[in-house]
Amino acid sequence: MVRLLGIEGVQIVGLCDTAEASLKASTEAHAALAKVPQFTDYREMLEEIEMDAVEISTPHTAHFEQIMASLDKDLHVLTEKPMVCEVEHAKDIIARLEGTDLVMGVSYQRPYMAPYRYCRAKITGGGSGGTVAVLTYGDARQAVDEVASEYAERTGNRPHVFEGSSPGAVAWLAGSR
Repeated sequence: MVRLLGIEGVQIVGLCDTAEASLKASTEAHAALAKVPQFTDYREMLEEIEMDAVEISTPHTAHFEQIMASLDKDLHVLTEKPMVCEVEHAKDIIARLEGTDLVMGVSYQRPYMAPYRYCRAKITGGGSGGTVAVLTYGDARQAVDEVASEYAERTGNRPHVFEGSSPGAVAWLAGSR
């Protein structure tokens, strides 16, 4: 949200958070938000504020309901990843968008974060010595250590290790678009 404040032509017209303390912290940290109407229920905000678009930054289990409510108000939507938790929900959103001029996007910030850009440059530029294994599930620490140790024993080199819970992040790091 903070980055939106610096974009010419963008105006934040409403803030919503179920935690009033978070709303207060946002307005105290950014004077430009001091007079922006605040809500603790997104449905009230959608009813009361005239806007063009919404940015949804909530727990992913709430995304589907919030996205659909926003689309029902003919608003463009930008949501954090993951868009939804169920395939059927994704299909419902796609069906709701068909035949409209509405834009729906899912933000994926990893390619813009310095550590990820550094790792990608090393991997795609050949500075990593090649990809040995890619692990993309929950707590992979033990498996990563085992693979790295086995590789080190075979080659005498300790590999660069990247682990993550996002297959998309790993694919991007490896050079996929």
